[in-house]
Amino acid sequence: MKVKKLMCILLAFCLVAALCSCSDTLPGAPEEEKQGKQNPGEFSFIDVSLGDMSIEEWLEEDTVCSVTWDKIKLSDEYVEKYPDLKKAFDKINEKTSTDAKAHMYELSSAAKELRGESEAPVICESESRIFMQRADSSAISWLEEEYIFSGGVHPDYFYKGINLNPQSGADIPLGDVVKDVARLPEILEKKITEKYSYVTFGDLGEIFGTYTEENYSWTLDYQGITFWFSPYEIAAYSVGLISAKIYFGEESELFNPEYTSAPSDTYAISLPIGNALGQEIEFDLDTNDGRTDLVFAGEIPEQSGSYYMFKAVVNSSEYIDEINYAYGFDAYLVHKNNRNYIYTVSYSDGSYNMFHALDINNGEIRQISEMYGTQFDSEIIEEEPETYVVYRPFFNNPESFKLSTGIELIGNRDAVASYKTGDDGKPVMMDEFFDIETDYSQTTKIPLEAMLLPEKEWTTLPAGTELWGMRTDAETYIDMKTADGKEVRFNIDVSGWPKKVNGMPEEECFENIMYAG
Repeated sequence: MKVKKLMCILLAFCLVAALCSCSDTLPGAPEEEKQGKQNPGEFSFIDVSLGDMSIEEWLEEDTVCSVTWDKIKLSDEYVEKYPDLKKAFDKINEKTSTDAKAHMYELSSAAKELRGESEAPVICESESRIFMQRADSSAISWLEEEYIFSGGVHPDYFYKGINLNPQSGADIPLGDVVKDVARLPEILEKKITEKYSYVTFGDLGEIFGTYTEENYSWTLDYQGITFWFSPYEIAAYSVGLISAKIYFGEESELFNPEYTSAPSDTYAISLPIGNALGQEIEFDLDTNDGRTDLVFAGEIPEQSGSYYMFKAVVNSSEYIDEINYAYGFDAYLVHKNNRNYIYTVSYSDGSYNMFHALDINNGEIRQISEMYGTQFDSEIIEEEPETYVVYRPFFNNPESFKLSTGIELIGNRDAVASYKTGDDGKPVMMDEFFDIETDYSQTTKIPLEAMLLPEKEWTTLPAGTELWGMRTDAETYIDMKTADGKEVRFNIDVSGWPKKVNGMPEEECFENIMYAG
């Protein structure tokens, strides 16, 4: 996972002010939205993954340029069902790659100029990140944040919304979602001036009156449409990103039902954690109370400046994880049966990724689950010779997702299992065992007893037998496969250290046991 760098900007004052502002009152949600009804067979989630891409150039020992971006990929099982969507993704990836190379050229020129003006280390960089809001049979929608620093007083930030029709892969026109676009200036002016009452704006009605459909940047989630305005677009740079959300329930006649009738009562959306160190979103956490809420997910530097701490704010409640430092985080807002949670994955050295679940109901934020060495199951693909891309999934379906956990058992192993979000918000494992994905082998040092599968007959494997891990419950057994395809089971004891196989320390049983330092 890419390492985020500490940015030379502080937007905290405007974010905190926004988060502490009074909530707007919303009309009650439509009855079918409250009950989570949908037409059977018409709605389904689509699996989308994001790949980490980067290029770096060292001009001198202390002068570096870097460009990083997200590559978007449709999961293999959906390519046949949505071929035009795959083509759209390919086209977007090609353009993004071309833009990245152009940015590197511009940054290199800027870095050389800065290097000539100062003896201090020079870092010029560009980063583009995708925060998915929807990926389903009705719409693919995401917010893209682009950060550029090429010298000057502060970095530049640009935001845009991408909305695609899954069947055709074409852009969804704003007019297909909003029936009367001409009403937007009035609605947005009212919402923005109320939400950002501490900001002095120009005549927003006049500004928005000059907008065409193409000028608006917007995204869809399962509660409404959000409009995003980059720094300088309608306010001073110091205000940061400005957003305003129109809920489907408050302006039901304004929207095309194709986009409002799809969601169930259980889904997840990405929380923007970008180079501005986080952005709040508007979300109706309790669809029965008719009030909007502000949810913020961000990261703040720890004391050394090398790592970050995760921070969440929900309305006036604040949470900071001061223990688990990381290079960066992914965060999701999970909505299930009118209850809400935040899932986070932190990325650190080696296999020390962490999964946390936070309960954000009842006006407080509290941790309810912590899983060491765990993240959403990612995929490494060799797309070109010796060029590997790590794809992390967009988590959108709390009823079905996979987590990968680093298990220390006869070496470090990546073990994957299927989960769902339980009624208490905690991930619930749905499988009876973990599938082991690590592909290195071990060789027996001594003759070892093992149970043959599926016969469940005991046999003795001679010393020098090569074995590959297959599955484990991580508590009582591990299943392994021999070079000739036989499956065998060993008893394990993980209650202490060293871990034991058949009652003996594992290092007495196997060669080639590899643990990360």
